Amino acid sequence: MKRTIGFLIGLFLIITSFSVVGFKYNETDLMKQQMQSSTIDELDQSQTVFNPSEDYPIPVGKFDLFNYTIMTAQSFKPTKNMLTRVELFVGRNDSTFHPYVLSIKKDLHGPNLVEKSLNPSAFTTSYYSWVVFDFEDIFVDIGQTYYIVCKTVNASGNWYLWAAHNDSLSYPDGCAWISTDGGDTWSNQSFSRNEKEYRTYHQNNGQATKYVAGFTWDTCFKTYGRDNQPPGALYINGLTNGKAGIEYDYTLITVDPDDDDVYYLIDWGDGSVDDWLGPFGSDTLITVSHIWFEKGTYIVRARAKDVHGLIGPWVTLEVSMAKARAMDAFSFSSIFVFGSRVDVKLVQLEPGEDYVDLEVLSKPFYLWDEDLETILPGAFIRLYEAKGWFSPSSSFCFGTCSDWGIIG
Repeated sequence: MKRTIGFLIGLFLIITSFSVVGFKYNETDLMKQQMQSSTIDELDQSQTVFNPSEDYPIPVGKFDLFNYTIMTAQSFKPTKNMLTRVELFVGRNDSTFHPYVLSIKKDLHGPNLVEKSLNPSAFTTSYYSWVVFDFEDIFVDIGQTYYIVCKTVNASGNWYLWAAHNDSLSYPDGCAWISTDGGDTWSNQSFSRNEKEYRTYHQNNGQATKYVAGFTWDTCFKTYGRDNQPPGALYINGLTNGKAGIEYDYTLITVDPDDDDVYYLIDWGDGSVDDWLGPFGSDTLITVSHIWFEKGTYIVRARAKDVHGLIGPWVTLEVSMAKARAMDAFSFSSIFVFGSRVDVKLVQLEPGEDYVDLEVLSKPFYLWDEDLETILPGAFIRLYEAKGWFSPSSSFCFGTCSDWGIIG
């Protein structure tokens, strides 16, 4: 801890070194609007107070006054569950040549939730400026503490200055943290100006509380976020009239507003449920299969949820299953079909896919399947293993098939 305490005392000298490296405060920058306009996120958390005549910045990197490298963090509590980007009020030294690395963590010793690097050219050397760190949106827990952690390479003359207000009460939901040993130990800069308190130090092997007098900080930062949205109503498509005991395919698709991966739950209406299949990409068509074993009408229900647990609305599809044709010694082995004013739309004669698709035009189409089945004009019908006279745009067709179903 001696290095950290020495660092706190030594920072009294920073203000005098400012004139040496040519830093000048530009008042208009403090009120600068966000550098990127966005219609999908908005300002969530921020601390923008910085008075150059009274406040001191916090170095990030190997500041000239010290022989060790400084990492700096700022804790905050989001009120939106999608964190989209961060802005920091930062400048750099003339000789800085390594990138500024920002990461978001839920624990100072935990993994990065996201990381973004910016080259020195993104930062000014003559004054502080609001610099945008735009990264892939991440899901965060509302009201929980997160950390903006900043570092750069340990190289002589390679340092940045992160503007700060020297009173951590300026942002009540967090404060600055400082590490001088590569992130193994962090000191919490949390108490009001000129107030002497005990401070907690977090270490990899636990934590300790020590008395420290000196600086306290809230850095100048802004976080942006938005509310996560559930998946939209999905689309389900497939055969609505079929035969019990036969497996049918159905396709599903939904679009998640946040482009999150999604899961699907399907209630087939017969007591069986496919429970949260996935994950699948948003706007990705998937195929599922099901068999109804009893004749009847079933209401299929399906809905989607994103990977964060937000659930979309139910959609339904009504399907009707006719009684399966009994194959015994007292029944025909084929279904007899005939009709007029039909149009053969597709002839498929590949192995395992021997069927024809018919559009029934102006007159009904008939099948003898134990009983006479009547298919009304406007329907599309599929005949499996069809044999007989089925010619495109024919005025009459007849033959046999092993099974059939309405496909539209």
